[in-house]
Amino acid sequence: MEQSGTNSDARKTLDRLRELLGPVHGEAAAALDDLAALVEVGAEARAVSEHFHEMLTHSSTVHYRLNVAQDRYDYVSPSITELTGISRERFLRMRMEEVVELFHPQDFAGLMQAVEQVAPKGPGRVPVAHEYRVRDSQGRWRWCSDHATYFFDDFGHVTAVVGTVVDITRQREAEAALRESEQRYRLLAANSEDAIAIFDLDMRLTYASPSVERLMGWPPETLLAMRFEDFMTDQALQVAREGFGRRMAMERAGTPLVGSQRNEMLFRTKAGSTVWTECVTTPLRDEQGRLKGVLVVARDIGKRKEAQEALAREEAKYRLLVENQTDLVVKVDTKGRFLYVSPSYCRAFGKSEEELLQGTFMPQVHPEDLPETLAAMEALYEPPHSAVMEQRCNTVDGWRWFSWTDTAVLDESGQVSAIIGVGRDVTEKKVMEATLLAAKEQAEAASRAKDEFLANMSHEIRNPLNAVLGLADLMLLDDLSAAQRERATLLKNSGSTLLGIINEILDFSKIEAGNVVLELERFDPVALVSGLCAEQRVLADEKDVELRLSIDPRLPREVVGDGGKVRQILLNLVGNAIKFTDEGFVEVIAKVQERDGSAARLLFAVADSGIGIPKDKQDAVFESFRQVDSGLRKRHAGTGLGLAICKRLTAMLGGDIWLESEPGQGSIFCFAVPVEGVSAVENGSSIGPFPADMPSMTVLVVDDDWVNRRFTCQLLQRHGHGVIEAGNGLAALEKLRQGGVDMVLLDMQMPVMDGITATRAIRGGAVRSMAQVPIIGLTAYAASEDRQRFLAAGVNACLAKPLRMERLLAVMRDLFAGQSVTEGDVEAQDENGQGQEFLDERLVADHLHYGRESFAELLDAFESDARAHLAGMSPGSAAASDGGPPHPCIFWPVGRPLSGRVPCGGGAASWSARRGPGTFPPQARPERLRTFCARA
Repeated sequence: MEQSGTNSDARKTLDRLRELLGPVHGEAAAALDDLAALVEVGAEARAVSEHFHEMLTHSSTVHYRLNVAQDRYDYVSPSITELTGISRERFLRMRMEEVVELFHPQDFAGLMQAVEQVAPKGPGRVPVAHEYRVRDSQGRWRWCSDHATYFFDDFGHVTAVVGTVVDITRQREAEAALRESEQRYRLLAANSEDAIAIFDLDMRLTYASPSVERLMGWPPETLLAMRFEDFMTDQALQVAREGFGRRMAMERAGTPLVGSQRNEMLFRTKAGSTVWTECVTTPLRDEQGRLKGVLVVARDIGKRKEAQEALAREEAKYRLLVENQTDLVVKVDTKGRFLYVSPSYCRAFGKSEEELLQGTFMPQVHPEDLPETLAAMEALYEPPHSAVMEQRCNTVDGWRWFSWTDTAVLDESGQVSAIIGVGRDVTEKKVMEATLLAAKEQAEAASRAKDEFLANMSHEIRNPLNAVLGLADLMLLDDLSAAQRERATLLKNSGSTLLGIINEILDFSKIEAGNVVLELERFDPVALVSGLCAEQRVLADEKDVELRLSIDPRLPREVVGDGGKVRQILLNLVGNAIKFTDEGFVEVIAKVQERDGSAARLLFAVADSGIGIPKDKQDAVFESFRQVDSGLRKRHAGTGLGLAICKRLTAMLGGDIWLESEPGQGSIFCFAVPVEGVSAVENGSSIGPFPADMPSMTVLVVDDDWVNRRFTCQLLQRHGHGVIEAGNGLAALEKLRQGGVDMVLLDMQMPVMDGITATRAIRGGAVRSMAQVPIIGLTAYAASEDRQRFLAAGVNACLAKPLRMERLLAVMRDLFAGQSVTEGDVEAQDENGQGQEFLDERLVADHLHYGRESFAELLDAFESDARAHLAGMSPGSAAASDGGPPHPCIFWPVGRPLSGRVPCGGGAASWSARRGPGTFPPQARPERLRTFCARA
């Protein structure tokens, strides 16, 4: 309005001037005219300026002019506030260093680089377009498109920048979403088992997914260059042209075909064969809805077609059999309507085929059996699509029982299309079964009730309780607080008590039913008693009861008997003694009562300083479900079956069990059992300790039972050994291929690949560098012929389950020290019975991490003084002849003769051959190899 007023005043002044001057001519008149023109031009310029200012004020595009000399913007449009959240007035006051803080660091550096690349040598202007991110007041990055003109002075320095900025954040987000969507669909197409293709309106292939190559053999790029007829059979061409032609005709008629079409088409493959496919064709349209091509998804249905053809052949083959047998054969649809009835069915119901095909089977079924029949039909819709049922049918001979075997017929889409039933008259069988069942129920009512109770208890309590105990054990292995450890221990102890009660009841039931048999095997009485006491010491320590062990020095280390039942009896007695002793001691005694050659009678006794048992009740403690008194039952839990089981088991072993006790003075429970095959080697003073100088080894533990495997691994780790785990023989071979295994602990009975197969594979060279690794087999088999079979497969030793850690460590000690092992010592001898010399060059090369050529050069350098060092490596020597350390190398009998390469003489190779496969001489253990590597 101010500008408009100024313009009006200028006109008035000019008119007044004309009045004062009067008529003028010549230059004065021209000057007045020029002055009038200038007034009009100024008015128009001001109008344009006002319009332009209004447009900038309301535009979402940011307009700016940067004055480099003043280090700030001398103009910016109001839309800068919408972009950055900063007011226009504040933005105009900001220095460039403040403005730069709004730019994304990576983007600003790119902008500066772009300007430097186009900067002229002298004065001029250069347009620059760039995209960058700017942070708004909410801390969000907003994408901007900047089109600016940079002005340069004579020295090529920027003096000013004029430009516009547009917020393109939504455009960027849309582009990112589009790229992500395209990538997702490309990934789906690339990894789909179905082949995906696109055809244009001329039936030319314009796209083929990678899975096309799996289906037809041609890579997509090759297929795109081929003609339609090159990969389609006549059948496929006919189906495609008919379908495409019909679709195009409907498009031209204005009634486009909606949805997809499904067809079976036979394609050619690169190999010259054909493949049946199920093709789903879907139209592709542009934004205006015009058809621009078709999308085809093809799936290989070759196996389904083969099955259909085979079914048709089988149906024809069996129809002849069906029509000439006495069993009733019918085929019905999903509603129960007859599709086929055999002649025998017609005869049984006294109706013709035509009459039956007009109805369903339901009128022939007894009303009481119809619900079960319909339920059986419903079950046919789920795998395995078969059912067996019995029903009464109204035949010409009245109501008869029939047993039906029903099978569902599936169509090409896997849906049930029909049901085939085969029935047989079982009326006489049902009558006989009813008679026998009534007699059996009357005779075995009590036994059945007991069996049901035990089965329910075993299923509902024992299995989940085992899981509880296992989880408690795992918890106790963790780093727990004192309170948590106490709770976990209480949980484990309570669960163990309950499990013991259940086991007693189940054991007693088996004994009562006569299902317990003796399992004779070789076992070590010393190890049995020692191991049992070691296990029970934890319970004794919890009650602050001293657990003592006294073993007769004459007790043999190996006998033949049922060690498992001996251990069960002794475990029950020791557990009772600890339970009924609140202070004092419990002592376990094992001795030879009498001996006659290889036969002996072993005496085991458990003495305690507990509460004792009155004389008049000592006989009752060995009776079933009996305890000393009710007060005792309230204080000490139990079933009253433990000692009864001990008495039964002792009798089965041919032994005796008795009790000596005084109230308040403790009790002594004794039992004696006969054994055979007593070893000439006696116990001596004590069990030899595990050698302290035995180095840590890496043991591969192979067992399909996770709990047993973890238990063994943890015990080995506590003895300083490293462990690697595998769940079956096949997994063990893979672990061996990775190397680093010194010994294998192998369960002989496993799924996938058992221990025998795995051992034969190892010894046969499946893992060449581990062909002679020491193997200790674990077995639950008691028969000696089974053990011999395991040893013949190639194990170095065989230990019986349950595994005793003391025995395992002793066998590991013997194998490490090169001593023979009773359970299986495999000698490596040549035809003359002498140890054969071998050098495993590949094993040494693997440990050195050298290639074969490098190792050959190293071996040449080593060979010059090999004789002198090997001379000091005689069997059993701990050092070389000069008194120095043994030579740092390893020799291993893996089957490759030295052939004069390195003359080992009487060195480590001969020692290893005599000691057996997989054993280290003391002067050639694995750690020496590492020393050799360091020196090399």
